[in-house]
Amino acid sequence: DELWVVGANGENPRRVFTTRDGTLDAVTWSPGGQRLACIKQLPGGGGRIETVALKEGAPSLVISDVKLQAKDAPLLWLRDSRLIFGLREGGFDETNLWAITTDPRTGKPSGEPEEITNWSGLWVSNPSASRDGSRLAVTKWHFRANVYVGELKAEGTRLDTPRPLNLSDSLDYPDAWTPDSKTVLFS
Repeated sequence: DELWVVGANGENPRRVFTTRDGTLDAVTWSPGGQRLACIKQLPGGGGRIETVALKEGAPSLVISDVKLQAKDAPLLWLRDSRLIFGLREGGFDETNLWAITTDPRTGKPSGEPEEITNWSGLWVSNPSASRDGSRLAVTKWHFRANVYVGELKAEGTRLDTPRPLNLSDSLDYPDAWTPDSKTVLFS
């Protein structure tokens, strides 16, 4: 619940931010290196992006949203003053990237958030930008689960090689068998 800055060799440690109403996750430097932006996960859900000057001063709120991805969150402050962040969409494993222009001196937003991706079924993390800010690299995670069926052999002590019942790009779970043991019901 604290954000500290230290020199390259651990010298001059200094606390620059403390929160009592949430936990801190992602942190990124402003383009000029005079501010930090962080995502604060709120106890009731959702989160806030706040910025703080390395010198004394109160934090500035950039955005607060119940869909703000906090755990393993993408957060990156580009040279053109845009903050890139992720908002959860749909299920727990869907994230789209958004950008909001901020003033690197005050840390306050100077525009409205704009969606920059329109993906489905993907979790996004680890953003990185090219030096000129014209390219963005991210890790796209895809979660899926398929249903497999295998025959029990040796009086139920060994499972024969399972075969796929379905292959999809979704999360599928076997729920039950029909009474005649010939059909699997899954969701």
